[in-house]
Parts: sequence; structure tokens; C-alpha cells
Amino acid sequence: MAGEKVLVVDDEPLIAQMLTDRLQELYVDVIRASNGVEALERAWEHVPDLILLDVMMPKIDGFEVAKILKENPRTASIPIIFLTALSQVKDKVRGLQLGAEDYVTKPFHFDELLVRVRKVLRKSEAEKSEKGGGGLAAVKGKLRDMSLVNLIQFLELEKKTGVLSIVSESRSGHLYFQEGKIVNAVQGTLRGEGAVYRLLNWTDGDFELESLGTTPPSGPARITMGNQTLIMEGLRRLDETARLAKNLPPLSTRLKVSPRLRQVLADKKLAPDLERFLRLFDGNRDIQAVIEESGLDELKALENVHKLYSKGMLETA
Repeated sequence: MAGEKVLVVDDEPLIAQMLTDRLQELYVDVIRASNGVEALERAWEHVPDLILLDVMMPKIDGFEVAKILKENPRTASIPIIFLTALSQVKDKVRGLQLGAEDYVTKPFHFDELLVRVRKVLRKSEAEKSEKGGGGLAAVKGKLRDMSLVNLIQFLELEKKTGVLSIVSESRSGHLYFQEGKIVNAVQGTLRGEGAVYRLLNWTDGDFELESLGTTPPSGPARITMGNQTLIMEGLRRLDETARLAKNLPPLSTRLKVSPRLRQVLADKKLAPDLERFLRLFDGNRDIQAVIEESGLDELKALENVHKLYSKGMLETA
């Protein structure tokens, strides 16, 4: 599971919020509706992977909502779990006759409900996979719908082994997982932790996991720290990067070496790494391109740019 859409329909705001909060543990996208009419509108618009449906609601009750959805080819296959205070056997039978996957009476234990939700989503995932030609359903989606932090935590929870590929415009990167733990990463010229930190900066793009079952990903492990430590360090770096960026022009700005710096460096022999870094400021590359082509991790490269720019060593092209 990753990024599935769950429609929560309940006219009690507190219950709806509690359901939303707990469903975040499954890394699903939650859509909400507070009555039967809204439920139908949301279902037709989003076609969710699961609907948690209250029965006793204003305008149209849950039973009628389910009946309408099951009669529409676009929404007929959406699994439904009824959540209701109606505990009589006849009500449960009616719900199941309407095609519901489950019927949970209030008050319920959230832990038990999450188990049932996970079970229904996995069943639905398996059915979709069989219709699509067999094998495990792919873990894929967009970073704007599920952040890389949440995705890493999800893959760790599911103990996935495989290669997570991310493509954003002309850039791409790969995270290698062994039983849910990141063991290596590649982005451009970066390897290991540096590649992870750069990928955590990406907020848009497509991701897909090539699942390898229990087969370890190729190549030696280069990352030994735990996922949570990686994430925390990555987030710290993001904060520091944002702080430095405030004192620089937009990252789309092209910079070049200033006459002042040329004068300072005249007749001086530079270290190869420094010379290569300065050559990137040719007036054709923007700051973001310099960072990505520098071979340095995002924060280190930006620190160097900030230091040079603040001292007047770089200027707008």
C-alpha cells in the first residue's frame, strides 16, 4: 500500500478527524465528506480505493449511498466498510447485501479498524494486480501526493526490498531498500547519504518501486545509519538550506565570477576541486545547476555559493 485514497464519510466532525488521524499511520490519502450527497460527489470525483461509510447521516443515509455507488459502473468496484451505531443483525445483513466488504459497529477500537482497513486494501490491491496480469501491484505515484519522507517510512513499515526510482523533470535518483532499510542511494554524481539528502529536497516528480521480493539489491551497502536518522538529518539540512537560500538570489539566477575574485585569484594556483567549482559559474548555469553539477551534497554546495556571493566574489550574469 502507498498513496491509496480512502473516503471517510461521517457527519460527526470529531469522529471524522480521529479516523483521518489514525489512517495517516497507513500512509493513505484521506478524502472527507460529511453527508450522503457529498459522499457521492467525492466518490465520483476521486474514485477512492476504499470508503468508510457512516449509515445514519443527513440528506441521504449510508445504505442509499452504497446502493447508488454499486449501481454506477464507475464506482461499483469500490470496497465499502460501514461504520454505524446500528447493531441489529438485520442492519448488518442489509449492509452486506449491498456489497459492503465489512460492517463495523460503533463504538469501535481504532486499532481493530486499521487492521480491517489494511486487509480490505490489500485484497483490493491483489485483485487489481490479477486483472492486470499477475504479480505484486507496483508501488508508484507522485511526490506531490506522498512526500518522500512518508514514502520511506511506509517502505520501512512494509519491509520492502527493491529499488525506488524517482524522476523529476530531467533528473532521476534511486534509493535501494533491503527489508525496508535504505542501504544505498544514487543521484547524479552523488552516492550514499548525500544522494538521500538531495532527493529529500524534491517535492515533485514520479516514483516507482521495482520490488525484488527477498533478493538484496545489487551493489554493496553504503549507508549504515537507520532510516529515521537519515530523515532527521535530511530535514535539518533542508532547514539550513532554506536559511542560506534566503540570503541568495533565486536558485534560477545565473551567476558568474566577479572581477574582484578574478583579481584575487590572479597568478594563484588553485586546488583542483576549487578550480572545478569556480568554472561552473560561467554565466550559463543557474545556481541550482551549479549545485547539482558540483559533485557536493546540496548543503555543502549551497554553503560554498553563499560564502562566495556574500563576499562579492560572485555576481549576477
